[in-house]
Amino acid sequence: GVAQGLLGPSVEILEDALPGRLASGDRVLGGLPPDAFNGLKTLPEAMVRHLPLQLVVLALGTNDLLAEVTPTAEEVRDRIMTLAGIVPAIVMPVPLDGMPAPARPLVLAPVGIRPDAPDRADAARAEAERVRLAGLLADACAAAGVAFADAGLAVPVPGPDGVHFGPDENAALGALAADAIRRALA
Repeated sequence: GVAQGLLGPSVEILEDALPGRLASGDRVLGGLPPDAFNGLKTLPEAMVRHLPLQLVVLALGTNDLLAEVTPTAEEVRDRIMTLAGIVPAIVMPVPLDGMPAPARPLVLAPVGIRPDAPDRADAARAEAERVRLAGLLADACAAAGVAFADAGLAVPVPGPDGVHFGPDENAALGALAADAIRRALA
């Protein structure tokens, strides 16, 4: 709601968030099929459900860095950039008159992970990898001509559990996202 409110009625935000989603990789969680959390498998269908789209915001990476099998920042970057490459390839099966060009991706690097988060023994490692990931994503997006913003600048330290955040952090992230979306659509 925050980004939508700041962008106004000329932009419509459609959200397809799923707590626990990974950029790629299956996971057992919440009674859903393991591949329900795999962004690589679910992004194309999610996009087709909402076509036509101008922009697809990819806000992934935190769950990857905290997953049971933890990839490196380079591996997460590669997964997210694979998704960014898929975005413009998803188009209507039958083009419609006046349909806009294929969607463009906007990559948001993950918000901060509190290094001393309770019940997360790997939080300090995950935060160090998140910081590296933000830089790696910035470089990869610049090289690929993909829009980028670092959500860690808006939410450097999340709430008490070390990952999730409250209204103030949500407002800061919404403002960063709205600015990034505005720039990507310009």
